[in-house]
Amino acid sequence: MKVIQKEQLQQMGALYVTNVLEGILNYSNTSKTGSEKEILAWLTKLANEQLLYADFYVGRIGEEAIACCKEHLDKKELEMLRKMAERYKEVGEECVYLRPDDAELRVLVALSYRELLFSTFYVPESEVTIWSNFGGEFLVFAKNIVNLNKIVE
Repeated sequence: MKVIQKEQLQQMGALYVTNVLEGILNYSNTSKTGSEKEILAWLTKLANEQLLYADFYVGRIGEEAIACCKEHLDKKELEMLRKMAERYKEVGEECVYLRPDDAELRVLVALSYRELLFSTFYVPESEVTIWSNFGGEFLVFAKNIVNLNKIVE
């Protein structure tokens, strides 16, 4: 898991949207829907084409909440979540921005899709931000319509 600070992510061109209304009023936007498997395939494709980062707030939920995830995650996903939580503790930040590998991305999508722990995904090169799961929809915000269309196609 490669971890970077917020300032580094911003310097790379990451688009930060502080709330849904701001995103809708100020940026090109749409939503992406599909099964968990389809969303994972879409984000994996993005991660293979461009740098994809995600925020990870596991430090805010603690061990008790991780234990609650046990019934919603398979054994491999739960073990990966525990490893990611340990790495989070090592970094000691309020929020960790990471470039997830395939296994980490799988866990982030599972947590988000199953509405257990939400993540925001950043594609700095395209100035795109993806907010996870609002009733089965992943909200996509972009600085321009061309980049938005490239991301959701």
